[in-house]
Amino acid sequence: MATKVNFLAPKQPSPFSLVKSNRPVTSAELDRIVADLDQIAPDLDMMAANLELIALDSGPSKLGEILVRQNLVSEDVLAIALEEQRFSQKKVGEIMIERGYLSQDELAYYIKNQGMRLGELLIENSIISQSRLNKLLNRQKRNSKKLGEVLIEQKVLSNQQLQQFLIEQYWRRHGLWLGSDSANASASI
Repeated sequence: MATKVNFLAPKQPSPFSLVKSNRPVTSAELDRIVADLDQIAPDLDMMAANLELIALDSGPSKLGEILVRQNLVSEDVLAIALEEQRFSQKKVGEIMIERGYLSQDELAYYIKNQGMRLGELLIENSIISQSRLNKLLNRQKRNSKKLGEVLIEQKVLSNQQLQQFLIEQYWRRHGLWLGSDSANASASI
């Protein structure tokens, strides 16, 4: 069974809660705020960089690119498989399995990640059920909004949690995901 990533960890007090209180802030409290902000700054920088990539995303990577990124095959092996594909009716994944570079379970895992949708990711992480997702998707269609907007409006996710799941979705679709749910665990797919 694959281990789930928990983005819904217990909420820590905001470093800004002291500032919002309308009372004078002590030097020690200011030092704590600065230390807290210094601690989260690298995470914020990484999240901003990932969100920029997501904004420019033109869709999932091709399976061959993902296999190279995951170091399952070399670029030379991919080139040979692509050449073979030109002269046959086979898909790259089938060729990789026949040549022994990939198992059927690994192929299923990478294809699943390649097409990972936000709702599927939320179900996989036990955030919502399939029936709840269906209701949210209906609301999305009725209101002509993005699923993420509906998830925030319905308080299913915070904005930060949504961003984290969108980043995970991007990483998975592009073969960059090194999460704890490895291809070996894909037999349960």
